Amino acid sequence: FLMIRRPPRSTRKESSAASDVYKRQASGFGMLAGFKLGGEAMNNGEYEKAAGIFSDMQSRKMPAEFKELAKFYEATATRYTNIPAAQALFVELSAVGGTYRISSLEALADIALSEGKTAEAFDYYQAIVNSGDDQVSPNAFQRATTQITILREEAGL
Repeated sequence: FLMIRRPPRSTRKESSAASDVYKRQASGFGMLAGFKLGGEAMNNGEYEKAAGIFSDMQSRKMPAEFKELAKFYEATATRYTNIPAAQALFVELSAVGGTYRISSLEALADIALSEGKTAEAFDYYQAIVNSGDDQVSPNAFQRATTQITILREEAGL
């Protein structure tokens, strides 16, 4: 249960410290509600609705890391309905070097493989392995190196 402190009734000015606390808490609650609604829409297979929710969230006032998360979820939801648009979002996320860079590269590689673009997938997996990024989990690194080996053997890359 989330308890929201309200400013005292005697506070009339919009810029009071108590009012600021209330506004910050309310915007945080709205952010959590947005992630919950978007997640529920994805779980129900309502991918366009989910993508819209996550897209709208990015225009809200929230910390940059949550905007990045909303963009990643938007790309993930969009992948089910509009692959080129999802690719564009994943490319943006992979270019900024944030928390979701490696996951975005993995998604781009998966999309390329599903479209038979083995050389493109190879390049994405190679980018993961060569990134030197501390965000690369051992599992992501292992998957990428395994895929590189398979693509070298099967596609002659």
